[in-house]
Amino acid sequence: MTFGAVGPVLRSAPCLAPSSFVGRRAEIREIKSLLSAGRLITLTGPGGVGKSRLAQHAAVTVRRAYPGGVYRVDLADEQMLGAEPADPDQLAGRIATTLELRLPPDGNPAEALVAALAYRPALLLLDNCELLLPACAMLADTLLRACPQLRVLATSREPLRLAGEAICPVGPLPTPAPDSRAGAAELALSESVALFVARAQAISPFTLTDQNAPEVAELCRRLEGLPLAIELAAARSRALTPGQIRQRMAERFGLLSRGDRTAPTRHRTLRACVDWSFELCSRPERLLWTRLAVFHETFELDAVEAVCLDEPLAAADLLDHVAGLVDKSVLVTEPSGTGSRYRMLATFAEYGRAKLVEAGRYDELRRRHRDWYRRLAREAADDRFGPCQAARFARLDRELPNLRAALAYSLADEDGTDAALAMAGDLWHLWAVRGQHHEGRTWLERALARPAPATIDRLAAAYGNTALAAAQGDLAAAGVHARQAREVAAQLGGDGQAGALAECAGAALASARGEPAEAVARWQRAVEAFATDPAGTWHAEAVAGLGMAAAVLGDADTAARCHQEITTRCPPPGESRYSGVLLGGLALALAMQGDRRAAEARLREAVRRLGDAGDLPGIAWCLRVLAWVAGRGNRAERAATLLGAATGLAQPVDAVPLPVDLVECARHARRVLGERGYQVAFARGAGMSADEAIGYARQERGLPAPPVADPPSAVLTRREQEVADLVAQGRSNRDIAAVLVISRRTAESHVDHILTKLGLANRAQIAAWVAARRSADEDVA
Repeated sequence: MTFGAVGPVLRSAPCLAPSSFVGRRAEIREIKSLLSAGRLITLTGPGGVGKSRLAQHAAVTVRRAYPGGVYRVDLADEQMLGAEPADPDQLAGRIATTLELRLPPDGNPAEALVAALAYRPALLLLDNCELLLPACAMLADTLLRACPQLRVLATSREPLRLAGEAICPVGPLPTPAPDSRAGAAELALSESVALFVARAQAISPFTLTDQNAPEVAELCRRLEGLPLAIELAAARSRALTPGQIRQRMAERFGLLSRGDRTAPTRHRTLRACVDWSFELCSRPERLLWTRLAVFHETFELDAVEAVCLDEPLAAADLLDHVAGLVDKSVLVTEPSGTGSRYRMLATFAEYGRAKLVEAGRYDELRRRHRDWYRRLAREAADDRFGPCQAARFARLDRELPNLRAALAYSLADEDGTDAALAMAGDLWHLWAVRGQHHEGRTWLERALARPAPATIDRLAAAYGNTALAAAQGDLAAAGVHARQAREVAAQLGGDGQAGALAECAGAALASARGEPAEAVARWQRAVEAFATDPAGTWHAEAVAGLGMAAAVLGDADTAARCHQEITTRCPPPGESRYSGVLLGGLALALAMQGDRRAAEARLREAVRRLGDAGDLPGIAWCLRVLAWVAGRGNRAERAATLLGAATGLAQPVDAVPLPVDLVECARHARRVLGERGYQVAFARGAGMSADEAIGYARQERGLPAPPVADPPSAVLTRREQEVADLVAQGRSNRDIAAVLVISRRTAESHVDHILTKLGLANRAQIAAWVAARRSADEDVA
């Protein structure tokens, strides 16, 4: 059977797939473009990603461009899985047999192939080259040199490595976004969802509905868009709903074990497919594969060196082994700010972990992984004030899945208390800067709940927990944690660094209680105690706290002195977070003294610096001060927009509460603009991204278009109002379901109805709407 014209000499192997081809329009276009520009194109990708199906479909679509014929040879056919050919002539003989090429007695198969293809404008599809890679490369090189009109399209888990080879990586199918609220019609446009639906409908009367679409989307996400896994999951749809399949994903290899009996053996079950990939790797590559399975999501080379190296895996060869796994599509490279990161599909990682458990090495590698990320967190904590600040924050952001895994392992390990306390105490600042206060407090409270002797790490964790609770306005919890810090400090002698950290905890609590004078006194004592290490992080923490507390009292001189001290020790751009916070504090003090022009200039610079640090709560704090300054200057629309932007960026988390009346600021803006105008401006601000808000605050950008044509005026039901209030508190759908004792799906439905009724685009705008309504109610009262 052939795709194109067939001469009397060659016949192609059967290759039309019995099932429909779904998606891959972009890949088909790229293959066509590469075929028009080059003569050797290799589709690479992990097992089960659909390389063969894609290559076959691409060959069908271009067959008219090759009047000499389009021919396919499957090099993974069972009859070809004997000993690997020693040279390309042996492979040529197998291909000639597959293509039913008539050879003369004692003829050379390679020469016969060249003779048959020499003057044909033909396309030869060499499918599944990975098992016979060296021979495939040599034969392809021979044919391309001798047959000027021939093009070769190959599929392989790694490149052929020939001159002129164009490599076309084939990745998993796109999956719906995790936070998508799309219905069945929109989700059906996702290629992964479309594949599941097509294969499910082939065996059962399956219909994608608004009710089951979220479960299908989540299932496709859990399967990471891997076509083979999706098809095997769809094969279960006759007996299980998509939700039931998803719930059984913990038994991934057992669940996805009923495939097409006519498919190649390696594609009948997910385990067989991964087994095939594993066997293609060298022994050191297999060993590295299993060890890399302890990482979560993505990782970098220095982490691999620290966690995976020992006697069987030498440092000198590690990069070659990593490159080998990349070539075989076991690892995928992803660009990052400083170089490449590596990702392993969850299916491959689960397989590797099982192998590691079988070898009795899993716990050892988990401990190595934990120890490496403990060191990474400590280095970041030590550098959070200094020229490496931005780079350290960025690295922690990239490593959050691994840091969480290391924390979880420490908390599950009987001997992991010290590591958990150290990591949680070192990471609290990241959670504060990123506005992830709830997560930070959860980890810290779990670590602090475990019995352990008094150490500086335990004291630092207690201070961090105090600061996060205070920022959220949870004064009761902040008081408990501050008392805990004092008790630990007393056990450590009560002076020096221990006493200073206890003072920091007390100062954070005093600030949150609205006692700035008490906070100033405590911060001042901490600054003096940390003076023996003036370049250290804790000294910067205390100076920043002192400057902010002084600013609340309107003490511009002290605020300016603290800002100067920080910038002198580490001038921007090497440090941006502490200098940005203190510049915002100085601006507040100046605004309270009536110097609005100087205050606004400093606030514009503060939001830029805080933007560089990614400090969303800090930016939101400055936006609120800017709104108050704008309101005092009779710029009502700017004030309302800035209030909305602050609410949209971050829920109010003020370790240092503002001493200015934002309620009166909002009332004044509403009186000037009217209720309708105020809500439009507020909602416009709430819909801004962080970059848009910073640009608007710095007056570098104009106002974006309003998110809705008219201000929301629909009336919510009582239940919907309850849900909207919880959304405004930053609660997730899971949290809302727990609070209101409803299912998570019902909570999601309520949120969707609220967005539809109010004509809003996201949860931040719901929060802005709630805030505007509350302000209106207060005004009426």
